[in-house]
Amino acid sequence: MRCLLALIAAFAISLPAHAQPAPKPTALTNLTILADDTMLLPMAHIARIYAKSTKTPLTIVALHANDVEHQIEQGLDAHVIITANAPLIGRLVEQGMTDVNSRRALARTQLALVTATDLNKQADIAERISFASVLAATPTLPVFCNDSTTRDGLLAQKLSAEGEFSKALTARIASKQNLEEVIASLRDEPSLALILAADAVAERDIRVLSLLPESVSAPVTFEVVVLGSESMKQARAFSNFLMTKEAQTIFANFGYQAPTR
Repeated sequence: MRCLLALIAAFAISLPAHAQPAPKPTALTNLTILADDTMLLPMAHIARIYAKSTKTPLTIVALHANDVEHQIEQGLDAHVIITANAPLIGRLVEQGMTDVNSRRALARTQLALVTATDLNKQADIAERISFASVLAATPTLPVFCNDSTTRDGLLAQKLSAEGEFSKALTARIASKQNLEEVIASLRDEPSLALILAADAVAERDIRVLSLLPESVSAPVTFEVVVLGSESMKQARAFSNFLMTKEAQTIFANFGYQAPTR
């Protein structure tokens, strides 16, 4: 009997490796990233780089804050959210829908006074001088802004309603229905506009004359948070990549500034 057992053991040890089924490779999850509209361009560039280097498939989707909570509750297959809507992230955290340690400031942008390149050349307005100086040097030009339901529109309307610049802006500010109309108006007539610096960078013929100081208009800060899912490890890895020098350089190229620490 002992000889028989020894033979069985020896046979088992000598079995070729291919006799055992090979473990199946773990499939990479297609990560879905929900991002504010103004973040879609830099995120598309970052996603391409990340997908190429890690072989992780990524899908960037425009975030619609009005129904995203309901969509997540109903099983929306999303893994990372990037937004300047701090109350939305706060609610998701409170409801236990996120990895609570993953919430971080990602990038920020400021309200800027801008104009079309052609006007800038004609009027010889120096770039990067103070907001007050530009207003004083262009007393007859209208100042367009986005609708007050938007982030930049709300900031612009607030400037015209209160603070040291309210008197200079009240008679000049003109609201448009959307950013496209603001840009079109800049191109159609001699004028200025108050929009986010990141939105200005996306338009090749629009120039930033002055960034409003934070003491005058608070910057818009975008945050990133990982949603709870079976793919949190992969989602965290992508979230961490967004903080690298490579990703932050892309944000800077699109007019964003590094977050304050």
